[in-house]
Amino acid sequence: MELDRTTTKTKARKCDVCARPMLAGQVKRHGVCDPSHPAYLNPLDGNAAGMEASFRSAEARWTKAHQALVDKAVEDVATDKVFFTVDDVYQLLGEDFPKSKGMASRLTLAMSAGLISWTGTYTNSQRPGNHGQTLKLWRSHKKGIKK
Repeated sequence: MELDRTTTKTKARKCDVCARPMLAGQVKRHGVCDPSHPAYLNPLDGNAAGMEASFRSAEARWTKAHQALVDKAVEDVATDKVFFTVDDVYQLLGEDFPKSKGMASRLTLAMSAGLISWTGTYTNSQRPGNHGQTLKLWRSHKKGIKK
């Protein structure tokens, strides 16, 4: 490891494939960055398929068009339901719609606009493949509230 002369701390090595910092015990590259990793040897192997899906998900970025579709879906779900989760939004968007952590920011924007609010409670995801992930429960301000 290289010594940083300004702080007297050692700098973490960088992966020679993705240039991200290495974890303790990793030598040249992350296991998932290494094409000779056992999970890449059999393309039909479930591990390789899972890692590939994970990479696609991590690299997913929504375009402005995607963001507009998500905003419309949030508004449509808020119009139809009093209480909802992200599962309801993704159900409306369809199974092939790219998943992204950007959903949280779209919901926050809808909350800032007064369309929805967080109930302060959580529920488990019902979406297949989502492993019962904990999700926020949202309340619509378009449905079920008399003005």
